Parts: sequence; C-alpha cells; structure tokens
Amino acid sequence: MEEGESFQRCQFFVEKKKRQCKVRVSTGSQFCGQHLIHDTDSTEKKRKRIPCPLDQNHNCYEDSIAKHLRKCNAREKDKPAYYKKGINIGLIPAEDESESQPAKILDSMSDEEVSAFIQRVTETCQRYEIYAESLSSEELHPAMKSEIQNPIQGASALKHLKQLSSLLSILDKLGFLSQDRSCFVEFGAGRGAMTYWLTQAALSASTSLFVLVDKASNRHKCDNRLRDEKNLHLERVRIDIEDLCLDKIPAISSNSWQNCIAVSKHLCGAGTDVALRCIEHALSNFPAFGLVLATCCHHRCSWDSYVGQSFLLEAGFSKKDFLVLKSMSSWLTCGMTNRPLSLNSVHNRWHGLNLDEQKRESLGRKCKLIIDHGRCEYLKQIEFSKAFLQKYCSNSLTPENMAEVSLMKQARLKVSSVLNKDTENFGKQFMMDGNMETCWNSDQGSPQWIAIAFNSPVFPKRLQVQFQGGFAAKECQLEIGIESLKETEALDPIYPEDVNALQDFQISSVSVPIKFLRIVVNKRKANNLESLPSRKSLRLLLQGNKDGSLSFETMELAYLAAGQSEDEEDIPSGPLQMKDAYISEPDIWDETKLLLGSIQHFRSETSTKDMNLLPLDEYQSTLEELKVTEESFAKVVPFFIVSMEFYPSTSSVLIAAGDGSGRVGIWDVFSSRGTSERVHLFRPHLMAINCLSFQPYFTHHLLTTSCEGNVRSADLQSLVFEEVYHDPDDLKLTCHTFQSPHTILIGRGDGSVTLVDLRGHQKQKGYNAMYPCHSSKKVKSLCFHPLKKELLLTACFGEVCLWDIRGKMTRPITTLPHSSNVPSALFSPLTGRRIATTCTDDHLRLYESEDPSKINLLRSWYHNAGGSLPFKLKWHPQRDDVFFSSSKLIPHRIEAWNSEGMLLSNLTSEDHLQSFCSVVCHHEHMSIVAGGNRSGRVYLFHKGLKPITIERGWPFLPQSDYAAMLVGVAGEWFLFSWHFDRGPLESMVGLGISGWVMVSDVRRRPGPSSPAGSSFRQTTWESESHGHVVTVGFVFTDFVVAWVQPRWYGRLEGGFPVDGNTTIVNVGSLFRMP
Repeated sequence: MEEGESFQRCQFFVEKKKRQCKVRVSTGSQFCGQHLIHDTDSTEKKRKRIPCPLDQNHNCYEDSIAKHLRKCNAREKDKPAYYKKGINIGLIPAEDESESQPAKILDSMSDEEVSAFIQRVTETCQRYEIYAESLSSEELHPAMKSEIQNPIQGASALKHLKQLSSLLSILDKLGFLSQDRSCFVEFGAGRGAMTYWLTQAALSASTSLFVLVDKASNRHKCDNRLRDEKNLHLERVRIDIEDLCLDKIPAISSNSWQNCIAVSKHLCGAGTDVALRCIEHALSNFPAFGLVLATCCHHRCSWDSYVGQSFLLEAGFSKKDFLVLKSMSSWLTCGMTNRPLSLNSVHNRWHGLNLDEQKRESLGRKCKLIIDHGRCEYLKQIEFSKAFLQKYCSNSLTPENMAEVSLMKQARLKVSSVLNKDTENFGKQFMMDGNMETCWNSDQGSPQWIAIAFNSPVFPKRLQVQFQGGFAAKECQLEIGIESLKETEALDPIYPEDVNALQDFQISSVSVPIKFLRIVVNKRKANNLESLPSRKSLRLLLQGNKDGSLSFETMELAYLAAGQSEDEEDIPSGPLQMKDAYISEPDIWDETKLLLGSIQHFRSETSTKDMNLLPLDEYQSTLEELKVTEESFAKVVPFFIVSMEFYPSTSSVLIAAGDGSGRVGIWDVFSSRGTSERVHLFRPHLMAINCLSFQPYFTHHLLTTSCEGNVRSADLQSLVFEEVYHDPDDLKLTCHTFQSPHTILIGRGDGSVTLVDLRGHQKQKGYNAMYPCHSSKKVKSLCFHPLKKELLLTACFGEVCLWDIRGKMTRPITTLPHSSNVPSALFSPLTGRRIATTCTDDHLRLYESEDPSKINLLRSWYHNAGGSLPFKLKWHPQRDDVFFSSSKLIPHRIEAWNSEGMLLSNLTSEDHLQSFCSVVCHHEHMSIVAGGNRSGRVYLFHKGLKPITIERGWPFLPQSDYAAMLVGVAGEWFLFSWHFDRGPLESMVGLGISGWVMVSDVRRRPGPSSPAGSSFRQTTWESESHGHVVTVGFVFTDFVVAWVQPRWYGRLEGGFPVDGNTTIVNVGSLFRMP
C-alpha cells in the first residue's frame, strides 16, 4: 500500500486472520462501518453502533435499528407449508453424557462384560437370521456404463459411480425405474448425483417428479445440468429432514403420483431414522411406495431418534447396550488395521481379548446389521409388505455397502353412493389412475357393486375406502381379478363403519399382482344392538379439505351444527330433569327408570383396590382370551366418542359414553330385554363431553364436563342432571379429576384449573380456588397422585407438569417436555410409581415417578395412532403394571403394555373391530376392556358375556305380602329380591328362573342376636329404600333369609354372595323373622 493511502483502509486488526481489515473507510474516519464501534476517538455527534439483536456477530447503527431488522439475514423467515418443527425427530433428546460420547462406554466396561456383549451380538444375528442379501453380480447399469468406462475418471470418482450404478440396478430389478408417474425423492441429496443418474435411467422421466432434499446449500450441483431440460420436473428443497412434511411439498401435493420411491446414498447416522419417519407420515398419500436407502455412520445414530427400539428391546438390548452397538459398529470402518501395537495403546486390550483386526471388522459389521435390521422391522410395522437388507457392492469399493430395501403397494378409493334396494345388478366401473379414485354416483339409483381397474398390476396389502353414506351395517364382499372381472376370486368380507373418513381393511390373502378389485355390497344381517340412528353425512363439511381429515375442534363444531338442527331449543342452565333430556324412544322410559334405579349408592369408605390380583404372567394369559362377539358391541351414542367409563360394579356391566355433540349413552350390557332397551340416550349438553366419570363412593352420580363451559352431575336415582359448576367466563372446560369424593378439579380452556366442592353446589355455583398452571394453553389432562393427593399432574400442548397444589401453583415441581399436544398423562392408579403419556406426535412415553422432583424417562416409542381425534391411554384401575392404548396398525387393535413399556397383548377382532378406537377403558372388577370409536360404537373384549342362569332355588312364602328365595348361581349362593310380572306369589313355586345378577345396595354392620337353633354370624346385610323395593337379609352359617315387597313389574333387582369363601351344603328350614 502506498504511503499516501495508509489511512484509506480500516485500521482494525483482525486477530483471526492476523492482518488488518482491508475495507476502505470514509474520509476522516479510521475504521470501516463494521469496526466503527471500536473507534475510541468518536465524539457524541457521531452515530452510535450497537450489536445486532438478532446476531451478535455483527453490529448496526442504533438510530436505524428498525430498518436493519427488516433486511437482516439473521431474521426469521417465513416457513414453507412443508415445514413442521421436529415432526420426524422422534424423541426430544435427553441430557445424557453417554449419548453424546458413546466411545467412552467401552472404556467403562470390563473385559468380561465386553466378551459377554460380543457373545450376545453373535447370538442375536443367529437367532433372528440377520444377514444382507448380495447382488448376483456387480453389473454396470446401462445408463452409466459409458460414464464408468470413460478413461478420464479418477479412482475416487470411479468408486462413487460404481456404487451409484449398483443402487440403480437394485431399483431397476424392483421395477421402480419403469413405472409411469413416479415421484423420486432423494434424501440427503448433497450435490444430487444420484438424482441426476435417476433421470437418465428412468424410462418415464418426463412424466415423473424428482425431489432433492438436503439442509445445506452445495456448490457444483449435478442437477444444474438438468435445468435446461424442459421435459423434466425437478424440485430441490432445502430443509432438515427432521422438519419435513413430505406430502406437503407443493410439487407433490398438487399432483396424483402413482408411487413414491425414496432413495439415498450414504444417509448418515440418525438421518436414516428421521427419513423413515418422514416416509411413514407420507405413506397414506401414495398408492405404492418403495425405498432404497444406503446407510452409513451407524456410530452417529441416536437412541432417541432410532426407529428400531422395539426390536432391540425385544432382543434384550437396552439403551446402554445401544450405545455399545454404536461404538462397536465403528470397528468396521475406523481404519485400525495397520496400526502398530503399543504398550500404552488401548488396542492391546483387544489383542488380549483375541480380537484381531479381522474379528473386530466382522463384529462391527454385525452391529451395523443389527441396527439396520431394527429399521427393517420398523418398516414392516408401518405396513411395508417387504423389507430387507441388500449388499449392493463389494467391500473393496466401500465397507458401508448396506442398503435398506422395501416396497409397499396398496389400493385406495373413495366411494360416494347409497345402496338402493329397488335396483338389481347395477354397478359401475372406474379406472384407478391416481393417488385416490373417487367413485361418485350421480345417476338415479345406486350401485350394487363397484369395480376398480388398475392401470398396472398391484400387490395390495390393505384397502383404504371412504364410504360416504348408505354402507353402514352392510356386508361388502371383496373380489379380485388377475386379468379380468370374468374370473374372480372372493376374499373375506369387510364391514364398513358409518364414518365419513378413510377406513383401513387388511388384505392378507392376495398372493399375486391383480388388475381388478370389485366391492359387492350385500345386505348385512343387522346387529341386534344397532338401535341408534346413523349420523348425518359430513360430506359438505369436508369439502375443500384435501386429506378428508378434521381437527378435533373442527369436528366438534361440525357435529354441534349437525346435532343442533334436530333441537329447536337450547338446553337451559341449572337443574335438568333426566326425562326432559331423554332422547331414546319415549315408550321405554319406564324401563330406563328401572335400570337407573338399580344403580347402587355405595357409601363404604373402604378402598375398592383390594381385590386379589393375578400375577402379571397369568393376567397376560387372560388378556389373550378376551374377544369381541356379536353381542358385545353396540352403537351407544350417535357421534364420535370422546369419553367413556365403566360403572364400578362387581357383578353388572354398564358403560357410559359421552360424544362430540353433548349426548350421554348408557349401555346395559347384561340386559336380557329387547334391543331398544339396552342403550339409554340423554342430551344434557350442547357441545362435546370431554370428560365423564362416576363419583367415588357415590356411584349413582355421573359427572360430565362439556366444552360449553359447565359440569353436570346426573343423579341416577333422583333422575336429575344437576349443574354443579358453570364457568364464570364461559370458557371451554376440557377435563376433570377427583381429589376426594366431594371435590373435583376442572381444567379450563385458558390453561387454568378450578377446584370445586360438590357439596356446596346447591347454595353457590362458584369455585373454591383457581390456579393459573399453563399460560393460555388448554389443559388437556388432570390426574392426582393416588397416595399423595397434594401432587397434581397436568398436560397441555408441548408439556406435562407436576404441581404441589398446597402452594399458589406458579411454578411446577417438574416439567416433562413433549413435541406436540398431550391428550392424556396419568399416574399409575395404586402407587403412582409410573406416569404414562400419549402425544399427537404418535409416541407413547413412560416415566419413573417415585421421586417427584426427579422424574426419569423410562421409554418412549413410536405408536401408530394418528388421526383427527387424539388417542387416550388408560391404566388398569386395579393394577400398577398394565395400561391400555389403541393403535391404527392393521388389523386395528387395543394394546396392553406393562410398566416397563413392553407389549403384553394385542386385542384384535378382524371380524368386528374395523376402525380405530381413540378411547379405551377397563372394567374395575371384571376382565373386560372397552374401546370407543369415531362413529359412536363401543366394543367390549371379554371372556364371555352371557346370562347367569339360576341353577336351583328354594322359594320362601311367608305371607301374601312378602317373598324370598335362596338360589345357587354359577357355583355361588346368592340372595335375591324379586318383582313379579303376574299372578299370585304361588307362581314362584317350582319355577325355573333366569336373570342377571346385580350388586345389592347393602351395608355391612353387626347384626342382632341369633335366633334359637341357629348359628348366627353376627353380620347383617341391609339395604335402603329407594321408593320401589325394600330388601333385608340376614346371613347365617346354614341358611339365608330375605323378604321383599312384591310389585307388578318383573325385574331381578339385586343379589349378593352369601359367603365368598365357604360353600353352603345343608339348607335348613326357612322362616320369617318376626
């Protein structure tokens, strides 16, 4: 620099570059604009520079900060439609040093532990037959042959070209390169070399879409050479795969592609796992899906994002073992072969264990195979018909030569037709040429069958059908044709639900590709429990929604609009007579009153959690025996079920369900009466009943919490819906839980909770205390600790919090982060040692909660339960080691998990359970599991629901006003009160009786002195009068006496076991007490 120019450049010394800044300065200044902040000679008149609020690495003028923030490169930019933060990431990473430094895990293991682990790896590969298929020969793909044979190629370039050629050969052999209208997605595209050669190899490149996904911006991209190709549809997306919604990319969502093929070459570490989750989320948008993903860098995998956790846990590997697998997998590629031994080298340890370089490489490959095999098992779980590992090139080209290969084909169609019984042999045929075929019926009359002709053979594993009316309670026979519809083969029938959304049906018996599928609609024998009318179609509400799905809030408003059209007046606040809210058939109201009158009023303070529990292994065997039968499912409410609860009886099965339109249905499962009398329907609310439960110790009270902002208590004996709470701000109420038999905590739509004393509701309709909890986030779930009632568990969007309600609840004790909405978070019911949560990121999470201040995540795993309704889990009410949830895996199921997060049993019924049950519960005293779905149906899994037949009985006829009977029922002795249908009391003599056993309303207390000649047990069972029956029975060692005032309406009102531990053999003379 010339001497005259010495002050024309910035005088700031850049320490990192060891030189002065070369930027020119303005006249009279020694520093450039970036470094002017360091000018110590500046005066007050000079403009002040400050660090940028968005990026502290640069600064700007203070007086123009607003202008700078509008154009700063560090500003947050608008996110595209296909961006959703962390949707594919799996778990939120835990703070664990061993996870971030897996290499140290081997240093902490003894030689004996290392040897034992190596033996486990070898045995696992043998037990699960884990291996990689090899190509018969490394043939050059024709599209790349000339490029590979070009002599100007260097050794490094030639190595990558040969790998690409092998991957293209795999794609070609699977038929992926010859299909029309394909969507190719390259994950971790980098420079895009694989996509470039795909465009050269695909036979129908001009009608296909090529999408490149990478989070970095690369120079010298291969796809730049394709920009001038007018016939190619090319799209590069710069985004992290963990945030990508593949089906929301405009180029993909705006067209109907026949199939999607995901490819990658050396997708690093956890990138493969997030890519598989991304694929899983997009499966339903393509008729067929295939993938060839070449994996690498297994040492950079993460347990939190790894998709094969279920397989590893099944194989006996824990999270710590996974870290060892990661570390050992690097032995294949770490380059230790030529390292000399040193006395101070850790490699001498492997020499001492007789692990030479060749053995370590072999063990490293086995570890990689185990990790990749877990990914294959995951692909099979998400309905890929085939998934395997393929060795695509020799070890000399690269040791990272394994590829995940999988394919899936399915058929999807939407049917909008109504069966017309007056038309005969009428049908329509449609060509399936896109993602989803819509079979509209606009002609007069409706089809008896619908046939789909595929433009290329398909190998369907499942059928997704959306029936939009008229197909409920109909049997649909599936027929397939290989070449034509003249010769077809019948498959198992399907039974569509009355639900306006895609329904999944498994097709398991198709062994060859087919070109035709026909649905023949027959009249199905009506289920004798289908007593409720079908709901209205939501076709108009779904218009404009491409995926046909609705959020919970949207569905709630939609059903409210549909339901209110039937109601001329709003439901008034305050007390509501149950007869006025009754919407079943009016002529069976008397029968409904009899049912409600038999629901008992328990006042015992004894805990119900004292039953003799089976060991877990025996209970698991019991679960395997539970089935759904024709008599054990019914349409209980008209719309989708939001809440559901069993009545806590020891001998009867009643279940109450609340739906999205404010209706409550009570299903008397044990009723032997007519079809219309089994389900009793009420309308106490106008909006969704988010929570429903029987009051502890006062079980004749049924509490319902509604979106409309109130809580009602249905007194099933006085037949009144009392309004026990009305929100002062008219906010939506989301849930409730009992702190004691008389106090409930209610979740509000603004994130606060309200504590309400039920005993004061008649005097004041206010609240006792209000706590802020979650700021502006709806409280989705509430649960008190079963032993420490001061501890409260709450859930909302993105978090689960544990609170101590003795304070002001301004700061939680512990916060458990989640990535999305949390519909349920519950303590285990006996000790509270476990917390289980569900989340709309399709994950179940299980926590160890013995120490409230330090709650540890035990396990989190993917759970296929997505949908417009959030799914909820439920603990077994009597066990700490079993909880239940639902899954959308085909066939649909309810899953039982143990307290370690391991699957105990799948409750399925391919004949009956054809839809996803978002709400589940377990009977408190019986082995019965219930699931409620979006069409208002409840399915019961049981060992056998049948009438209990009275084996024998001795009538006691003291006077014309009273009667009693001692009966033996199913091996036990019961005392019954009986109402007579007709005639004099003598009609009971010698009469064979069948009925249902229901728990008597009794209290146990010391009895009077024993009569002469009897051995009295000093125990009396006494009931109370409820206006229609009075029953008193005295229990003796050798006989039982009871009497009841007879009525004209015949019903077996109650019964209880005389003695659960002994058997009465000799029955003495029966007598009437004075």
